[in-house]
Amino acid sequence: MCIMPPTPTEEKLDAILQHIKNLDRRDRLRTWGGFFRSIITIIPVIVFLYASWYVTQHAGEIMQSIAAEAAQQTAAATSKYLPEGTSLDSLKTLMKK
Repeated sequence: MCIMPPTPTEEKLDAILQHIKNLDRRDRLRTWGGFFRSIITIIPVIVFLYASWYVTQHAGEIMQSIAAEAAQQTAAATSKYLPEGTSLDSLKTLMKK
């Protein structure tokens, strides 16, 4: 059986301090990692809140542009089936009413 000579107390304390420094470095890295992970998690929430606010503020304009686009596409699709005396301009005036 091999018996190791006793190590002095200062060497033991130095080993303990080295372990504490390693743990401190690891904790610091974990803290920064958690910070960046939380920032990455918060960004989609901020984008969603901004988009929701924008839609509530400009809902009328958005619906008007959707309706105008739908009307133009409908007019283009049905223009070949219109009677000869009817024009797209008359349909636009009817849509404005």
